[in-house]
Amino acid sequence: MKKKSIRFLACSDIHSNLKLVSKITKQIDFSKIDFVLFNGDLSNNKDDFAKILKPFIDNKKEIFMIPGNWDSKSAVENLKKFYDVKLIGNKPIIFGENELGIFGTNYLEIGQFGKYEEEIFENMVDNFNAVKECRFKIQMNHIPAVDTMLGDASPYPFVQGSEPLKQFLDSCEFCPDVCFVGHIHETSGLEEIVNKTKVINLAETFKVFEFNFENNTLLEVK
Repeated sequence: MKKKSIRFLACSDIHSNLKLVSKITKQIDFSKIDFVLFNGDLSNNKDDFAKILKPFIDNKKEIFMIPGNWDSKSAVENLKKFYDVKLIGNKPIIFGENELGIFGTNYLEIGQFGKYEEEIFENMVDNFNAVKECRFKIQMNHIPAVDTMLGDASPYPFVQGSEPLKQFLDSCEFCPDVCFVGHIHETSGLEEIVNKTKVINLAETFKVFEFNFENNTLLEVK
């Protein structure tokens, strides 16, 4: 029998914060969660992976991730090899019969996965095209868009929003339904609408969402 809905946990910028992991463990009923999304900056130290991922692995939850600026290439390879973490950048995931598509990019403007802005934008487009037939689309991007409330909130001049994401979201050709971001900790937990996309900042926090296959809606589970 086809499931009527799926639930997932989404979070970003854990940065080896085991207190946050403990809070997630205490507040989340993992028996009702189908999978987990990490939106980058999982750890400041690759030796922390076992402690950070223990509750998710113990509860046999599939983990999908995009890299953040703190995530090194060697760390990401370790996550894939030893913890079965799956990168959705360049390999989007689709649920149902093209009902829900989740896509992202493995690249960003800073860190070891840094690329030129043009390359990042082109990568976003390529990954969007893999889910464009889906009726509901979720984008994962570690850095919020520049010239937005979520992207311009940092007091530090070297912490800025993403030009490629702004270009992508401003284009009427794409317009994902929801975009998960992180990176800018000052706007943790806040939301805004950019063009037609609801953008949710998950930095240093977590949310549970339920997607309903019957009416193609995504709701936050309180």
